[in-house]
Amino acid sequence: MIEQIPSFEITRSKVIEMLREKGVGDFGTREVLLAWVEQQEKIADKADQQGDVLAKMRCAADIARVYGEAGYLSEAIDELESTLEGAVWEQGSDDFCTQIRSEIDALRQKIAETK
Repeated sequence: MIEQIPSFEITRSKVIEMLREKGVGDFGTREVLLAWVEQQEKIADKADQQGDVLAKMRCAADIARVYGEAGYLSEAIDELESTLEGAVWEQGSDDFCTQIRSEIDALRQKIAETK
């Protein structure tokens, strides 16, 4: 049985490290990734309840960035595009949308350079 890691001990850097070393197909890595995502979503939910309308989208973008930093570039693009689709409807999200578009372009460029 896999030892449960308390969510407060899961760091972004640990998730990236595990994804790089073992891959998303590894059961333990998936468990840590899911626990970290859940932890981040709880933080975003709390911020959303306090009136931060972009909190959940920033959370989704950060999850996408983790994929990207771990080398899962296509997955990161998919997540960022989904985030962008939701963000364009939020009032006051122009700067956020511009940032996400820029990140998507940078990831696409990175993919093109590796071909």
